[in-house]
Amino acid sequence: MKILTIANAVDRRNWWRCMRTVRFMVTLLGEKLLSQDFADGGFPSAPGVDTIFVFPKNIARLVKGGEEAELLVGLKNDGQSSLNVVAIKASVHLPFDRHLLLQNLAVQVFNNGSVPSSAQDSFPYIFSVSKFLQPGPFDLVGTIVYEMDQHPYQNTFYNGTIEVVSLVFHSAWNLLFFLLLELHFLSYLGYGLMVKYRTLRNQNSSICRKNNRHSNNILQHQ
Repeated sequence: MKILTIANAVDRRNWWRCMRTVRFMVTLLGEKLLSQDFADGGFPSAPGVDTIFVFPKNIARLVKGGEEAELLVGLKNDGQSSLNVVAIKASVHLPFDRHLLLQNLAVQVFNNGSVPSSAQDSFPYIFSVSKFLQPGPFDLVGTIVYEMDQHPYQNTFYNGTIEVVSLVFHSAWNLLFFLLLELHFLSYLGYGLMVKYRTLRNQNSSICRKNNRHSNNILQHQ
């Protein structure tokens, strides 16, 4: 009986290990298929769904190589049904030829991205370009993938230029900006002092001329 109990325990352990392995493989396969679907794209845009984008506190759209950057994707649903945002993806291309792909950025998946009909919502997307990219302009293509009535759709919310800068260049630019600001302040201060000096000099010259005239009048009367 003891030998049978030990054998059953070993079989149970092996069974649980096999089940864990199978679950892991299924999860990995599902994620791979999901990423392939996102990479292939080709989904149409749903009617009545519009998107906008905002780079928070980054109007110049400067992206530091190797560091995280953030943009907000606004989605407005004027369709007949509610939609579920599945993911946001983006890619970096050469500015003079967008067919040349340089980097596929991270795919950000959303588990609870429901947007009812006649409603709007915003979704953050955090990405990081490669630190090996040379500083300069690049094209960023951003796409939001969503589901409506059990059909996949996608909208390209951004298809424009970003400026990739290195950390050294960004620090030097900040230093240059503050130096130019300080020089502007000093020049403004120097101009104010010069105007004040000319005013005082003119006043002193006027007083001297008045004193000379007064002295000449006294001498003439004498």
